[in-house]
Amino acid sequence: MLRTLVTLFLFQFLGELFQRGLDIPVPGAVLGMLLFLGYLMLRNKADTELFENAGLLLKHLPLFFIPAGAGLMLYPEILLEHGLAILASLVLGTLIALAASAKLIQLLLNRRVEPATASSPQSLSESGKDEESHG
Repeated sequence: MLRTLVTLFLFQFLGELFQRGLDIPVPGAVLGMLLFLGYLMLRNKADTELFENAGLLLKHLPLFFIPAGAGLMLYPEILLEHGLAILASLVLGTLIALAASAKLIQLLLNRRVEPATASSPQSLSESGKDEESHG
């Protein structure tokens, strides 16, 4: 478990370094996650220990939302002042993410089906004619 945590914190740290060093307007944790994804893609496999420990961490993921919830309770005036804008951005962001995901899935499924249509009955009958003329 310690090795997994060190690996995850190392990539988060690298993300923070990139964010601060290059002054990128993206959170360091997101950059670290992208670096970690690149690392996993280059390795082309996940460590068994890393995979098992990540599952253990995911079981306790809701605990990471407690600080955000506590922050909401500490600043109710900000929530009252900007609550409508926050709610609108959450709803709009969710709808955009859903639409983009649906479109991506649709494109990937269509791409997957296209090679199967190459062996349609018409193309099979044409290939059969070629074989009959040679035989």
